[in-house]
Amino acid sequence: MDVPLHRHEVSLDYTRVELALDYTLSARWSASLRVPWEQKAQHASIALVEPATPAEREAMLRGMNVHHRDATYRGLGDLMFLGHRRLNDHWILGIGTSIPTGHTVENPYLLGDRGIEHVHIQFGSGTFDPLLDATYRSGSFSAFATARLPLYENTRTLRAPPELGAGLGASHRISDRLRLRAELAAFRQGYGEWDGVRDENTGIVSTSATLGASMRAKSTILALDVRVPVSQRTLAVGDAFKQGPAVMLTVGRKIR
Repeated sequence: MDVPLHRHEVSLDYTRVELALDYTLSARWSASLRVPWEQKAQHASIALVEPATPAEREAMLRGMNVHHRDATYRGLGDLMFLGHRRLNDHWILGIGTSIPTGHTVENPYLLGDRGIEHVHIQFGSGTFDPLLDATYRSGSFSAFATARLPLYENTRTLRAPPELGAGLGASHRISDRLRLRAELAAFRQGYGEWDGVRDENTGIVSTSATLGASMRAKSTILALDVRVPVSQRTLAVGDAFKQGPAVMLTVGRKIR
């Protein structure tokens, strides 16, 4: 049935737990494995732009539930494996690949056009994607750059968007155990494609600021960081999430 003008308002609470294993092979070579687990809690509601009758509101909810609904999704993300080479006292370069262990979905736009309930939320790209990173450290100053570059479509016809990140950081030692740090980072996600057709819900450029502290006790490190969005813009006119703040807790232990 035809319904008055309205909006779907959707929010997403995102939790990520990552196990990181780093192994030193020699003075110049090391390897790392990242195993992420994620929870994505989606909340959806109707916002009226024009007045609506109870029957029209029920129809709006039925339409919304085809595309978005209150639901919580959990699962393993894509594993990431990298090898790192220390070039000198300042530079470390890394190269590796993602491993497609995260759950993927069918083309949600085709399902939506047919009125079939679908999900946009995924936990991986479904492909082996090249990973690159570079880190520079000099005293209390640091800089980094990262890239994830999907090269082909997965079995569900999705070619995931490329992702680039870069940032500058500084730290200050309060004592032998306590250190404060700050970071300013930029992120760019390009467009993804479904069967060669651009996914208008991808493509974003954002910057963020992070403040945090770390404490060392023997071979254990405990760190707490708060990341706050500074700016955000989408590359296309369309729906996009406005990013919120993030809290990150890190526990590390060195095993000899």
